[in-house]
Amino acid sequence: MDFFAPQDKFGKGSLSPIFTKRSEKVQSRTIDSIMEELDLKSVELIKIDVEGYEYFVFKGAENLLKSKNAPIILFEFVDWAENAVEGLNTGMAQQLLLSMGFQLYRIGEKHNLIKLHSILHNGSHNLLAIPQNTNLSKLEKRGYKLYE
Repeated sequence: MDFFAPQDKFGKGSLSPIFTKRSEKVQSRTIDSIMEELDLKSVELIKIDVEGYEYFVFKGAENLLKSKNAPIILFEFVDWAENAVEGLNTGMAQQLLLSMGFQLYRIGEKHNLIKLHSILHNGSHNLLAIPQNTNLSKLEKRGYKLYE
């Protein structure tokens, strides 16, 4: 697939030509295929920053994300990045995680986790997706404060 990474903005690459029109071919793999190849049974945390393509990462990790040992996921929601992805609507990544049984939280100041009661469609936020069966007291012991 084409990956667009400007030489003058290290780390600002995307699968969309947002930052540059110059692309290079890269290979991609799903998380599920990597889990299988490495014979991994579980993962505790996944951090994802793919400039609006989170939905596709989650689709490529469906086996893991639907398992009883689903990890916590830290990811960024940015409306303009999701709007740049052809064929997706803003918020589809969040909706997919909700359909898999995750609770979504916005990370606020001082490690506050504010539960989302609706999907975000505007702005830019760091989000935490927590599987339903997660012991939330573990997060609280690590200094996070959860707010309904």
